[in-house]
Amino acid sequence: VKFQSRTGCWKRHNLTIKGNVSPKNWAEYMKPRSTDDAFALTVYTALTHLDRKNPCVRMLFIDYSSAFNTIIPAKLIPKLTDLGLYSHLCNWVLDFLTGLITDGDETAYRDEVSALSEWCCRNNLSLNISKTKEMIVDYRKLQRGGHSPLYINRAEVERVSSVRLRKCGLPPDILTNFYRCTIESTLTAYITVWYGSSTVYDRKTLKRVVRTAETDLQDIYRSRCLRKIQKIWLDCSHPAHGLFTLLPSVRSYRSIQTRTNRLMNSFYPKAIRFLNKL
Repeated sequence: VKFQSRTGCWKRHNLTIKGNVSPKNWAEYMKPRSTDDAFALTVYTALTHLDRKNPCVRMLFIDYSSAFNTIIPAKLIPKLTDLGLYSHLCNWVLDFLTGLITDGDETAYRDEVSALSEWCCRNNLSLNISKTKEMIVDYRKLQRGGHSPLYINRAEVERVSSVRLRKCGLPPDILTNFYRCTIESTLTAYITVWYGSSTVYDRKTLKRVVRTAETDLQDIYRSRCLRKIQKIWLDCSHPAHGLFTLLPSVRSYRSIQTRTNRLMNSFYPKAIRFLNKL
């Protein structure tokens, strides 16, 4: 499981979830599995069925309205604790959620800013208010009265619509880290599931996005596929473990028979082809 700290750095924590967890959630809660496994297996199961004659698959994708913004930390944290999450991770989640604003109540946010100002005073640090900026992300259609200005030490903080990190004078390693944590992590989410089926046009479009960062999505896709294959191969209880079977020659793996390109380009058939080329 990966968590993002306030500095934008990703830290990985190995978690063992306990408690009453539905067996349908095997991918999210069992080490070393992830939602990648759930997506890959769901897509493979659907495409395998669609590879037959006259097939049909119906899926229901459920969405909760503003679920993240309506979280009540006081109810969430005890549930995370009951699942066995470490106390410092629960405290981090609680601290992060206090920065969210629901129903116009900015009390927690402004208390955090006041606490920051007081901490700076205690540690002999002076906030440069003229270079301190505030950015608000608000997708609500109706704005009643707008947002109240933010003050630090009686000085109003300038509100901006965007922040250019290069102009802030950040070193290249920090900019690279920021890119990987925000842009690259979004572009490559579940890449093992969707990249194999992407079109040439899709890949050219993505290449234009990552060109300045000198990132090769093909290399990322290949390395993550191989890493995922290794985890599946070492996990005998993984539902897809049986798909990776050696031929009697013990030199290559048995290919998955496909009738359509959509199944052939999905993760598991393509992963076996990767292995056989090594």
